[in-house]
Amino acid sequence: MIRKHTRRAVKAAFCISFGIAILLGGLAAGAMSAPSAAKPTVKLGTKNFTEEYLLGQLYKQALEAKGYKVEYHENIGSTEVIDKAMTSGQLNVYPEYLGTLLSVVFNKKSVPKNPVAALAQAKALDAKRGFTLFTPTPFFDTDQLAVLNATAKKYSLKSIGDIKKIPNLSLCGFPEFQTRYAGLVGVKQVYGVTKVKFVPLAGISVYQELDTKKCIVGDVFSTDPQLATPSKYTVLADPKEIFSERSQTVVPVVSTGGAVALLTGAFKRGRQPDRFRVLSAVGLLLVMGLLIFATATGSGYSGVVAFEELLVSSAAALVGSVVLVLKPPAARRVAAVLLVTVYPVVLFGLGWAGSLLSSGATRWVLVKAARAAASFFA
Repeated sequence: MIRKHTRRAVKAAFCISFGIAILLGGLAAGAMSAPSAAKPTVKLGTKNFTEEYLLGQLYKQALEAKGYKVEYHENIGSTEVIDKAMTSGQLNVYPEYLGTLLSVVFNKKSVPKNPVAALAQAKALDAKRGFTLFTPTPFFDTDQLAVLNATAKKYSLKSIGDIKKIPNLSLCGFPEFQTRYAGLVGVKQVYGVTKVKFVPLAGISVYQELDTKKCIVGDVFSTDPQLATPSKYTVLADPKEIFSERSQTVVPVVSTGGAVALLTGAFKRGRQPDRFRVLSAVGLLLVMGLLIFATATGSGYSGVVAFEELLVSSAAALVGSVVLVLKPPAARRVAAVLLVTVYPVVLFGLGWAGSLLSSGATRWVLVKAARAAASFFA
């Protein structure tokens, strides 16, 4: 009579779990084609010059094409200002220059000349603040010092150090240039240009200031169209590389807090977390747990014996579940669907048939099945 109750309990649990396995399998398969979850609103900002506006618009359009709602904030200010907006949560994305990030935000006087090394260093430092850096641009844009061609010819100017020859030297640039090492501080410390008057720009083009002789030397950007050949301006060489031009590629700086981490798919190749694999694994474990519970509680004392047998069989399912989570190649999606739907049926079919044998024989059969499953999925 006890053996009969045990078989009934196993059959009942088997039928229930069979239906759940099919349901979970359908849900898992549907997860492969289901639309992605609602995407977060992106608070995108830019710094305070033309190239940043262009980059900001490119980011905005790329994000909107991926289905994100974008709050666009243009012309926020220098790195010093926009970084505070990021750390306070007012923004969660903006384009930044790698060398500027290292020298201004992290106060690095020596920036790696190799862009790959610079990116690795910046990523490690920014990760500690809760920010992620994505793939940099293939181009770079850096600060440079320029003078009128006539000025360069008059004083024989070739490099930054030569501007010491200019009497009543004046240098104009954005206000932040005065306090940066990759700016006036570096010009003084590295090139020894100590006698210089700084003229801060306030919404006026540096080229206009040079043309009208409001200043003699100007802080310009290497991608400025005014410097295209032929140009009436001469760019001074930076042999000691205080501006670290090779590391001045642009990277999207993104807050990794909360839902903003989903932005990864818009800025680099990759895929979102595979909900399919997780659902498959959870489904397997749920089916096994249900069977064990139903068998143990539905057959009295003999359920303990069935519990032992089913516990052994669950080892194979556990192996398959772990492998689904740790090894996610897309090529195994079909196999995973079969695992969710067919594998529990086969496994517990063996368990049900094994109930006709002795308890020891059943355990032997199921241990063999577990080992075979482990070998297949490893």
